[in-house]
Amino acid sequence: MKTGTIRKATVFAPLALAAVFAALAFSTPCRAAIVFASDEGKFRHLYSVELGGEPELLTKNEDPDLMVMLNTHPAVSSDGRRLAYASYRIYVDEGLRQWKQWNGLPLFTMEFDLYFYSYFPSRTYYTRHKSLNWSIYMLDLETRREKKITNFLWDEATPQFMPRGSDFIYTLTANKSVFVLRSGWSTPGFKQITLDDNQAESPMLSPDGRFLLYHSFRGWNWDIYKLKMADLPSGREETRLTATSGVNEMFPQWASDGKKIFFISNDVSSRGKYDLYSLDVATGERKRLTQGENVGADFAVSPDGSKIAYLVADRKSGSSLAVIDADGANKFFLTGGSEIARHPAWSPDGSKVAFLASGKDRRFMLNVSNADGSDRNPVSDIPCAPSPIAWY
Repeated sequence: MKTGTIRKATVFAPLALAAVFAALAFSTPCRAAIVFASDEGKFRHLYSVELGGEPELLTKNEDPDLMVMLNTHPAVSSDGRRLAYASYRIYVDEGLRQWKQWNGLPLFTMEFDLYFYSYFPSRTYYTRHKSLNWSIYMLDLETRREKKITNFLWDEATPQFMPRGSDFIYTLTANKSVFVLRSGWSTPGFKQITLDDNQAESPMLSPDGRFLLYHSFRGWNWDIYKLKMADLPSGREETRLTATSGVNEMFPQWASDGKKIFFISNDVSSRGKYDLYSLDVATGERKRLTQGENVGADFAVSPDGSKIAYLVADRKSGSSLAVIDADGANKFFLTGGSEIARHPAWSPDGSKVAFLASGKDRRFMLNVSNADGSDRNPVSDIPCAPSPIAWY
């Protein structure tokens, strides 16, 4: 009897332990954090904060030669390991630093005569070559190692991670044209996604990463295009989703199932004001969700695609934040009065909305409320820069 008891316990012990660990895994809630930018101090840094917690500084300046540092447009990878963002940095001119006695005058007799009006610009060439444009940086949130990803002499901005891995897309603005490129932490160089199109703005990946939405200026107005993502340029099929003459259709966003998109348009009947619309990608069925409300560009679709948080611009009161169902019903406001709202973002489970709001002092603060508008509270006492936020 004793031997049998011991064998029975030996057999079931691993199963019992596995059950305990599984219960702990399912009972432990997944922590979520909000990344925001703040202009407090000399630079614009990125912070991370959990609800009920204290803000944590993510970006740091450890270079004594760094004169200007502005970080914006944070994006977090799907596994929560890496943070990508656009950064603008200016460094001390190393050429001038070597001539400590230089006081703005020519370094030798004939220098001013040789360079003439190009003398002073030539002294800042190194600075211009090294910075003076927006570049994409990535931060490993575990090791806090920072890495510069892009090295173009033009502006790179608005990074957006692929659904899997550390690769991301971003926009490159060069010679008044906008292209979409792809790069990553371990991916050397870059891959150009939009080739023939020279004005691909506001790109948005589909939930499965197979398609790319963007608006482009062709035919004297802005229209929305869908591009099939492919490794070879020959496989990138482009489809024009909107083609309303004399009307701008812009800033497309996907629904969670990838079957529908949302965008804003200044239809003729809206008298120049932009309204929210939905579009069935397969059938082309179009539906107007708001009526002459002058909707802003930075609206946000909930993770399940059932609700939309959007800004209503008003010349007198600034901009208010409203929430509406994806079919245009059940509208209500999260802010009002003299407040100015910016950059709404949904929590990963869609139960809450984060946004920036400022009062009469015009200082933006990070706020969070329930999806139904109840229980609004400030998240941090650190003033925020009017920059997009990310909730992951």
